[in-house]
Amino acid sequence: YDNMVGTVHSGMIRTSTGGFKVWGQRMANDGTSHLNSPIDLDATNYPALGTHKVLKVTGASGMTFSTSTDQFVALTTDGLYAWGVPNSLISSTLKSTAAFGRVANTNGSTTSNLPPGVSPGDVKMMTASNHTPSGTVNDGGAKNGTLLIVTCSGDVWVLSQNPMARGNGNSSTTAAGNSTYWGKVKTNSSTFLTGIVAARVKGNIVFALKNDGTLWHWGINGNSFNNGTSSTQQLTYATPLASPDPNKTIKMIGLTFTFDYYPNFYVLMTDG
Repeated sequence: YDNMVGTVHSGMIRTSTGGFKVWGQRMANDGTSHLNSPIDLDATNYPALGTHKVLKVTGASGMTFSTSTDQFVALTTDGLYAWGVPNSLISSTLKSTAAFGRVANTNGSTTSNLPPGVSPGDVKMMTASNHTPSGTVNDGGAKNGTLLIVTCSGDVWVLSQNPMARGNGNSSTTAAGNSTYWGKVKTNSSTFLTGIVAARVKGNIVFALKNDGTLWHWGINGNSFNNGTSSTQQLTYATPLASPDPNKTIKMIGLTFTFDYYPNFYVLMTDG
């Protein structure tokens, strides 16, 4: 997963030497200029990176009638750095400028912008999305950004401007401060979701694969029926999703999403 990351008009790719090449809209160091060809994501091109090594990258774009709102995130040995349109993916409280720079500390920490007890080397997967609801495409697209990480120990943490994507029971859209706090995903009010090996986010839906082969999902209009019909559920906790074939072994999962909240879940089995 995520060796290649694409947003509306930008790309990020891991090289054979372990570094990253980046290109496209708003991808330059100032977060506003465009790159017509790939460059290295390193301290030469992005000075604020300094001596810190980039470990993982992600990004998200929201469309408007006239432009797109791109914001990108790099996980480094010093934590999270971001650049691009503020508030598109990460709350502007944490990153208010467009230029490449470190994300402010989260969860009340004085040193870290990662979840409590999580270091950069603990992160197995990092992915992101944002979403502009249908009927409000011209609002700038700068809403509902979600950054998600899966740890090597199998926990899922979500930093989101949309409460429904947090998977921790928080359904309030006015809860103060939560867009600056990482939430650990739960299956109910007292039980954390564990053993996750992969998770994907699109819009306000999250789809996850557990090490026992079970599938989980949460967010707006999660669909647990698998019968071709659209649901109207709003899942505030991680909820089981029936496998399309419980007798087969899942290799990878994927997720797409429409402007009117309907997800499409994809499962790659070992036989195709």
